[in-house]
Amino acid sequence: MQVASLITKLNSEFALRELGRQTYFLGIEVSYHDNSINLSQTKYICDLLHRIEMFDTRPIKTPGAVGQNLSKFDGEPMEDPFGYRSIVGALQYLIITRPDIAFAVNKACQFMQQPTSTHWLSVKRILRYLHGTMHDDLLISSSNQLTIEGFTDTDWGAQPDDRRSASGYLIYLGGNLISWSSTKKKLVSRSSAELEYRGLFWLLQKLFGFKS
Repeated sequence: MQVASLITKLNSEFALRELGRQTYFLGIEVSYHDNSINLSQTKYICDLLHRIEMFDTRPIKTPGAVGQNLSKFDGEPMEDPFGYRSIVGALQYLIITRPDIAFAVNKACQFMQQPTSTHWLSVKRILRYLHGTMHDDLLISSSNQLTIEGFTDTDWGAQPDDRRSASGYLIYLGGNLISWSSTKKKLVSRSSAELEYRGLFWLLQKLFGFKS
């Protein structure tokens, strides 16, 4: 009833055409169940793996190696960095339904300007992980409680080139994951405590619109 009312109101202001339930939109597949929907990008992943001839590669269990902190000086410069940038850009779009690769993809994005062979290996690891988890999806289910929960974590001084840190957050509404991010901080924190407070304030900004 509420959806129909919203459509009627929008139709009074804009010219709309009712297309019914969407099952595929801009690379995102939608499946409907009694009290939930699932969002996935399985076909998008398959197409990406076929595009770079990695569909038959051996899957791996994690998108990144534990404790690995990449530097811009690692490896040899790539002769054609365009391919690296193209694939990393495609991986950025996958974060829409795959928060589990957000941290690894953010790391790969930091070397867009001058990617090296080592950076490319890290990207291929993400692709191998996606090969083994291409059917994973994002579940959104109905809930009677619209409780907002937020979680954040930081990695103090993990970037070996400039000692800047990485932070990430997850926001849940009624038990459903609705927002997430992983990013490299702009400032260098002088202690882990300072960084944790910065991460908490960043989360509060996202939750309540606080301004710095």
